[in-house]
Amino acid sequence: MPQKIKSYIDNFSARFQSLLNQASQTGQADEILEQLVMTSDELGRLLIELGQTASEKISSNKQAEDPVSANSLILQYIITHICSESSKIFMLLWRDSIFQIQKAKLFTVDGEGNEMILQQLVLDNQLVFMGAGKELLNNLHQPVENLKAYPNHYNKQLKKWLLQEDPWPSYEKQIREIILQCHTLHKKHLIILKSAQGFQGIKAKIFEAVKFCNEELSEVSSFINQATEFIQTETQSASEKSLTRIANKLQVIESQVNITYHIDVFNAGIEDELTHIAGETEFTIQTQNGLLMQARINFLKRLTMWLNREIFPLLFEVWEVTELNKNGLKMALQNIRNMALLSSSDTVDKNLQTFNEKNYLQPLLVLNDNNSNTISQLAEFSNIIHQRIAADFKLSLVYDPERYFLPFSSGTALTNRIDLGRIKLLKVSQSWFSNQIIRFHHFRKKVVQEYSLSRAEKMVRFIQVRQRDESNIHYTSFFITKGYFGDLFAIGRDEELAHLALLINNWREGFRGSVIITGQRFSGKTLTGELAASRNFPNNTIRLSPGVTLSLHGRKMAATYNIADSLEFIAKNREHSKYLIWIDDIELWWEPNIPLYRNIKELSHFIDHNSGHFFFMVSMNLSTYHHLKQVTELERIFQAHIHLGKLSAAEIEKAILIRHLATHRSLVNQKQEKVGPAEFRRISKAIAQASMGNIGDALNLWSYFIEKVDEEKVIFKNIPSGAIPDFYRPDQAILLTSVMLQKRTNEYRLRKLFGPAFTERYKPVLMRLISIGLIERQLDGWLEINERVVNEMGKMLDAKHYLTY
Repeated sequence: MPQKIKSYIDNFSARFQSLLNQASQTGQADEILEQLVMTSDELGRLLIELGQTASEKISSNKQAEDPVSANSLILQYIITHICSESSKIFMLLWRDSIFQIQKAKLFTVDGEGNEMILQQLVLDNQLVFMGAGKELLNNLHQPVENLKAYPNHYNKQLKKWLLQEDPWPSYEKQIREIILQCHTLHKKHLIILKSAQGFQGIKAKIFEAVKFCNEELSEVSSFINQATEFIQTETQSASEKSLTRIANKLQVIESQVNITYHIDVFNAGIEDELTHIAGETEFTIQTQNGLLMQARINFLKRLTMWLNREIFPLLFEVWEVTELNKNGLKMALQNIRNMALLSSSDTVDKNLQTFNEKNYLQPLLVLNDNNSNTISQLAEFSNIIHQRIAADFKLSLVYDPERYFLPFSSGTALTNRIDLGRIKLLKVSQSWFSNQIIRFHHFRKKVVQEYSLSRAEKMVRFIQVRQRDESNIHYTSFFITKGYFGDLFAIGRDEELAHLALLINNWREGFRGSVIITGQRFSGKTLTGELAASRNFPNNTIRLSPGVTLSLHGRKMAATYNIADSLEFIAKNREHSKYLIWIDDIELWWEPNIPLYRNIKELSHFIDHNSGHFFFMVSMNLSTYHHLKQVTELERIFQAHIHLGKLSAAEIEKAILIRHLATHRSLVNQKQEKVGPAEFRRISKAIAQASMGNIGDALNLWSYFIEKVDEEKVIFKNIPSGAIPDFYRPDQAILLTSVMLQKRTNEYRLRKLFGPAFTERYKPVLMRLISIGLIERQLDGWLEINERVVNEMGKMLDAKHYLTY
């Protein structure tokens, strides 16, 4: 064996061991991470230098075509064909250890660990480095010893190596990539670490805001006690100066009560912390089989959404009740002071000047009771805030693949928003009324009365106008029947049905089969799904709905709101046939203990493992679809998205005509003459414009404004002009958006979603909305937005930026 290569290996071993010793020094985790990243460069270069030296020597010999001298390069062959793999594995270990320490550092920042645990992890990794390094050097030195003892074995192996390609270039490329990954990991870690520190800063600001409100309420109690004690003291030794002294004392106390505009103070602090939060960032979430598994999250956007939906509504409540109590204290002190001054000036005989202690103390007693109740209420809000932050507000949770990062429920996805269009709409409305008054003087009184109506009155009238003629129910039933009742009545969805048929055919050929159908309310999602089911799976359709009994091959199960149970029942009892699983209105699959996104996740897992046996078709409202896209990967779960948009005026005319002809009645005009094709087209065109191409709304509008003349004739009234009233207040909009996203709900669910604020703030709002008919209570007890105005209300909430409709 040439002494030169032996010396080179010994020199490599010494340098390699020196680098490991440097990386094993103690220090803070941040310093050690920096050292490990820098050392990865030096270790990588050293390993590459060893491999390149051996590879270049082998390459030179092959070019010289000298098989005799190949025996002298057997050690170089050992380095390139055996030790290269050990070098790569060592660098992978080095990189993965950096990642694990980075994760531990983030958990420490989030309070999920501590410095002692982190330091112990660093020490354990350093021991692993030393052990792995020793093994790598043994893999290099051992062949040197074995070569002397077993030359024939290596000579046989050499003959095989001479016929193979040099593997070193591939290993070199991988080692260089691992070095680059170490630097990328460190770069991303610094970004995420800064964001994690920003998370902690924001958490501190939130807790500080709640604590400050507690202190303010305690201060209110202190001021009340001071005023009460002073009044009681003056009562015990009343004199002609008592009322004056009380007035002066209360003025001093009142001047000490400072009103804090909490939101301004909080915003100033939170904006500084938000500058530390990263925007869209790609980072490593875990290592798997030597690969770095990546994820991409917009931390700033996700954080802002979560705060807006989970924390800020509660903070607004905290600030509101605190400011109300402080304002109430100032008003009470001012009123008592004024009472004292008036009593003092009205008394003729100063020596007989007396006052009734109860009259002066009563406002303070009431205020003290209110303040005690507010302190208790604030404790509830504080507890909810602490629970939500403790459960979800940790940046380290991005490393948990089993849960969504910063999840939120549909009920808390509602915040008070600025009415961006209110001023513009008000100006347009005022201008319109002004023009009408000028142009139509004889309608002046009517317009003034219209303008003076409250929003609730306008909404009640808007709903009442859309009423069906009860005597005409046999006619209108052809227009209001929902779902599937024959192919004959299906109009305008040929393209979507063809797309579904293509997806089903592809699935039968072995491709993944899952599709989502979206659209506004009454856009025909149920009918489209049932048509696809009847045409492609006439006898093999499983319809999933919460609360419905599933029956499969003689076995039955009552479906709960946990979709995983129903899917497990289907999987166990499916036999060998291929089925369609049809889930209509998936937004109904939730209850307070089972969030919708969890059911979506369970469905996704089931689709991934059973797509060969089942074709999955799911429908949901478009607003729910946009809401879920923020927390779920719907594009990954469903390979196709079919959106049911507007229908043309011609298609709506055809749909109305088919149903009208099925009633065997004649449509007449005001002159009792039969309506011709041109007039029918004009009416249906007006319907199409009023419904904005929504087929369900168009059919409903026809049913609202059609009246019975006799057993053989019906007449169509004109659609009243005017849009839905601007029925907007933040608390009403929040409640309506919640019901809109859930499609149906009840008081129990709303109470779970809104927490303590529901009883005091939102329940009265709910009762008002029910009383004017905007929300209806169904026979089964569920609450739904009145179908007569549901789409108009959805568009209004969209315009106010509460949801995407």
